[in-house]
Amino acid sequence: MDKQDQEIVALLEDQNMVNKKFADRVAKRFEEIGTTPNWLTMWRIILSIPMFLCFIVANLFLNKEHDFTPWLWGTFGTSVFYAIHELRNFYYKKNTVLLTRARILFFLPLLFCTFLSISSLRFETLIWLLCMTAGALFYAWAGLLDFFDGALARYQDDVDGIPKETRPRTHDDTEYNLPFSERLKLRGSSHYGTVLDPFSDKQWYFFAILPLSWFIVDHVFLWASLLVALFLTFLRFRAIRRALEFGGKGAANRFGKYKIWVEVFAVAAAALLPGGEHAAFKEMVVSIFIGTALAFGCLSLSGHAWLGVKKAKMAALQKLAASKRRRSSSSNLPVSK
Repeated sequence: MDKQDQEIVALLEDQNMVNKKFADRVAKRFEEIGTTPNWLTMWRIILSIPMFLCFIVANLFLNKEHDFTPWLWGTFGTSVFYAIHELRNFYYKKNTVLLTRARILFFLPLLFCTFLSISSLRFETLIWLLCMTAGALFYAWAGLLDFFDGALARYQDDVDGIPKETRPRTHDDTEYNLPFSERLKLRGSSHYGTVLDPFSDKQWYFFAILPLSWFIVDHVFLWASLLVALFLTFLRFRAIRRALEFGGKGAANRFGKYKIWVEVFAVAAAALLPGGEHAAFKEMVVSIFIGTALAFGCLSLSGHAWLGVKKAKMAALQKLAASKRRRSSSSNLPVSK
């Protein structure tokens, strides 16, 4: 690759979008409690299921005539501030356990006050509010784990002294011969994690955006986004990359990271923007975010294709050069009489 191609590759693969010192500090705390990146990713998948059910039930009990989104702003905002407070304590080692009885019981008076405030409203509205709040909490929790699993993988590789060019540290055939429980215990980056992580990303997003925006935006945006997401996930499989003659490992690029951030805004807009008489504005905003995320997904897919072809060509040229060197060295050997 020429210099311009190398600069494009560096731009695509550079993912240092967060403060490394902060990420290492949080990852160290997870290292101390003995967890692994694949276990954190599996928890994201598990948390996405009750989140999906909460948003579906909320849609079933949605009051079409009135809008009580401001109540969700209050409960969700209070929960976010509390989560930030607890993460700060965890960051500075004031807490040794993430989930305690006091933190669980904190939400009970919050929900009770909300219930008293809307006790005069219809039962359907209360169910909608509770389900939306619970779904938002599951969504936020799973989103935080998305940052933690990557930070923990990089931290464990750095601590164990694994060079970047040799990560993941184990061969993919060795990993896939392990039982499922042993794969979850793999330290640092792993081939199994490179497949599990994008799957959890797509599940986290679509399990939220589908029930929240199904009656808001054109379904073409949703199906197109799902199609691109499936292509991006399939590119992580080694067999598919070999069939397409793509080089490299298929790791996420910067466009993929931008896509995830825009998807967060799309879910937040679908959940929190008021409907009713403002339904047209809500539909426009949510459609813009979903369309922008779709555009970044297409750019990410194009980047994978371009980078895969470039690395495949470079690998082929290296093999050809090595073959020429072997033939040249064999021809220079003295002929025995």
